[in-house]
Amino acid sequence: MFYVNIESGLFVKTAENFENLPNSQKPVFVCNSVAVIDITFLNSDKTPFDLTGGEIVLALDKDFFPETLSSSATGTIIDPSAGHVRFEANCRTGRFKQNVQNDATTGKMEATFYPAGGESEIVLLQDVAQMKSRVLNDQGSPETGDPDYYSAAQIDAIMNAGDEYEFSADGESWHSTQTESDIYIRSRNKSVGGEWSDTIHIPSGKKGDDGDDGTSDYCYVRYASNSSGADFSATPSDLLKYRAEIHSQSEIANVTSDLFTGKWVKYIGDDGEDGASGSVGITLGIIKSYDPETGTVSVQDANDDWTENTSGTLHENVIVP
Repeated sequence: MFYVNIESGLFVKTAENFENLPNSQKPVFVCNSVAVIDITFLNSDKTPFDLTGGEIVLALDKDFFPETLSSSATGTIIDPSAGHVRFEANCRTGRFKQNVQNDATTGKMEATFYPAGGESEIVLLQDVAQMKSRVLNDQGSPETGDPDYYSAAQIDAIMNAGDEYEFSADGESWHSTQTESDIYIRSRNKSVGGEWSDTIHIPSGKKGDDGDDGTSDYCYVRYASNSSGADFSATPSDLLKYRAEIHSQSEIANVTSDLFTGKWVKYIGDDGEDGASGSVGITLGIIKSYDPETGTVSVQDANDDWTENTSGTLHENVIVP
């Protein structure tokens, strides 16, 4: 798989690494062959370029003159939303042979996208590629036809496609979603399709023995004021400091205190002792007025109204014992 950054129009290393691909790693086209190349076209933000509804054409030549065009091919859009296209470039043309008859050459590779609806064409790729000659024997060129072998790019695409599976309960009627009654399975490659594999029986283990029947369990919790069950009650209270519980495999219609004998546990502690008495407090008063000439002090009573002394005495908020 090759990757192209459509903003630069160049091959890049991977879908995540947009460093330019070295020339030595770019596509190679060999005379008298059909080159199959898979390319994923990516936007500058590394998301796939959407090819939905459009058509894409690949052109290959040693220069950019249409008169000397070596090969062209309309791409097969494998996954339009993923920007994935497969090109099958015919390198058996007379023009291709003429362009490489002397030696290998660095060709020009261009991919143009034609959107649906007659919108303007978009050049997605303009980069170099290797065009190579080959040694031909005196028996002449091979007959034109599709190659009976897969290229590395095709094999990678087939392997990446993965397998699809079908299931059956009787080996005759098949479906894609497995059910509990299915005991057969078959598979094939998603990309190649074609015939399904041989039917395979799905092994299943021996059915295990039934387990023992479960038992019912009834839990009863009661509260009391002492370990003898006094003030027996089903309702918790701060005054009922003892708790007990029993379990039964059958329901007890009349739950009495004797059923809890020997099971009482104190779960609320006793109240602590009272603390020591505090010391006697002191009475405080607030000075209402103070006359510095006579030394007379007037104390504010609880029911007194606080009024300003017009005779010039001073008012001070001083607390005295």
